[in-house]
Amino acid sequence: MPRSIAEAIDSGLAALAGMQAADGSFPLWTGTSRWARCGPLFATAYVMMGAGGLLPAVNVTRAVTFIRSQRRSDGLWEFDPATRIPPDADSTACSLATLALHGDVADLAGAPALLRAFWRTPNGPFRTWNARGPWSLPERDDPVVNWNILFALRLLGSPATRAETMAVQSLIARTAAVSRYYLSPATTAHAARRAGVELGALPPLTAPPPSNDLLGCLRCLCASPRTDARLLKVVLDAQQPDGAWPIIPWVTAAETPRPFWGSPAVTTALAIEALRRHAGSRDQIGS
Repeated sequence: MPRSIAEAIDSGLAALAGMQAADGSFPLWTGTSRWARCGPLFATAYVMMGAGGLLPAVNVTRAVTFIRSQRRSDGLWEFDPATRIPPDADSTACSLATLALHGDVADLAGAPALLRAFWRTPNGPFRTWNARGPWSLPERDDPVVNWNILFALRLLGSPATRAETMAVQSLIARTAAVSRYYLSPATTAHAARRAGVELGALPPLTAPPPSNDLLGCLRCLCASPRTDARLLKVVLDAQQPDGAWPIIPWVTAAETPRPFWGSPAVTTALAIEALRRHAGSRDQIGS
């Protein structure tokens, strides 16, 4: 295993490129007790709005082409068409963020209005689903989803209004910053940092995660400006011989039995982002 952060990032990027399918997508798996392949749209968008942008231009172009191909006629995206659930704000926000970062201006026409259609009138926050029935219940409003929307709006050149930002802050206060769908308590802080919010405006981060919580270590490193050598070592030690990081549960849903979704591409992209954020602080981590 590479011991320097720079070598770990390089081998991680090579592994990430190798995971990309011929259609440009990155894989996603789901399961309750064992993993099975599922629709890759959300994994692809999430990878590309993060470390995926460091891949060679040909890989970036293929991913963008795939995301465009999954867009519905109404301009929205679905998490996975096979699940037959309505298009959601998170898949749409992450896809639009990717197109804002790596696509063409033509991809973005009317995009802010598409996201703002998820606003819960009159006082917010943004709904995860803009659909009738139980999909739009307030209990489904999620802090990470809301930060991802604000991140996309910022990239689209239509940053959140004060009312929108305050509504998200209020949601975070009500939910203690715990996400309904994203695993790891530090995910909210990571998403908020992407949206341009300082950590001081959020509830305090929980204590550093235990050494067996790879996702928690990744999220903490991605969110925090402070370098933690222990967390960096956990990440480096988890890198596999092929340069990738392993599949781990990443997102979930409020169902019984409880399903999980994960992807080695997502874990690898998060690891690259975390290491890159702190590479200048300490380039060599001892065993």
